[in-house]
Amino acid sequence: MKKIEGNKMVALLLSAVMVTSVLAACSINTDELSEGIFDIGNAFATQKETPAPSAEPEETVSETEKETTEATETTEPSETTAETTVKPTPSPTPMPQRVDFSGYENIDLLNGFTVTEETFEESAHAQDKENTVLATFKGSRVVITKAPSDNVRDSINLVIDGFYAEAAGVYKKAASNAQYDFNMNGVSEKVAEVNVSFVYSTNGRALTVIMIYEVKGTADDTTVIDFANFDMISGQYITLDAISKDAVAFEKALGEGIKYPFVKRYPKAAENPATDEQDAEPVSTEKSPLADAFDKFFIAPGDKVGANFYADVYGIKDGAVYVTTVAIDDYAQYLNRYGRSVFYYDYNADANAKAAGASGTAETVPETSAPAETESSAETTAETKGR
Repeated sequence: MKKIEGNKMVALLLSAVMVTSVLAACSINTDELSEGIFDIGNAFATQKETPAPSAEPEETVSETEKETTEATETTEPSETTAETTVKPTPSPTPMPQRVDFSGYENIDLLNGFTVTEETFEESAHAQDKENTVLATFKGSRVVITKAPSDNVRDSINLVIDGFYAEAAGVYKKAASNAQYDFNMNGVSEKVAEVNVSFVYSTNGRALTVIMIYEVKGTADDTTVIDFANFDMISGQYITLDAISKDAVAFEKALGEGIKYPFVKRYPKAAENPATDEQDAEPVSTEKSPLADAFDKFFIAPGDKVGANFYADVYGIKDGAVYVTTVAIDDYAQYLNRYGRSVFYYDYNADANAKAAGASGTAETVPETSAPAETESSAETTAETKGR
């Protein structure tokens, strides 16, 4: 009996040791468990704070949607911009009306040149019951329609058409200003007028064109005059520098040595726009200002009468054109070889020479009909001057 009780005691002691071990183990696990619970708590706390950033994409998306909405809204004013582009166009606008398209005339000049001249008239009207005239544009327009060389024809037309385009631009501006006055005041005080004309002549070697447009009835009334000499073979400008040995001396001689009175060539009567200079009559024989008082001088080859060659000298003063005729022999000393070939050009002699060459005749005709003694005297003068 005692031995059994001893065994129970041993079992009890072993059990106590085991319980103590278990309790010791449990205390360690409890600490780890608490740390685990603390970590889990932190994890839960982090998960609770994490959703905050997830809301930012939603806000970003909403901002993007707002920007998209604003962008959509900004595209709408583009329609307004398109409408604004249309609104500044005046309404009603001047209505140009071209009249008399049948006024075309083809004029054959010398050496294969043909000039087409148009007499025209345009007008701009207000769109009211009275069809009020605001501006007019009329006169003559010249175009070279035929020449031995297409390049010569086109080059000369560029200059002539450029002057016409300038006059047409002045007319459009005058019509717009008149329309403005009509819109603001219900009436246009004056009818703006732009008149353009071309005066031309030729001796067969040079084509001379005087271009004029006049503006009336505006705040900027003016007269614009331009002048050009064209070589009918090359199309190049014929200038004083090109034809003379001393352009300054030549121009001075023209101003001081005029023997004939100038007559007023332009302006002409409104119902007779300037045409071919050979058919145009001066509107007045009034004497010009003193020859040296002109603003500009121009000289152009003229006609041959008998054995004598002549030139036309133009002077411009205060918007008027004056012209006189001089014997080119009086100025031969100022001409160089090219100038003599232009001003002493004899179309009839040249035509006869070409006809003789075509028929096989051995006859030769000199390039210029200028007297030999005049040429030698001119060379002597040049040599003396050089010394």
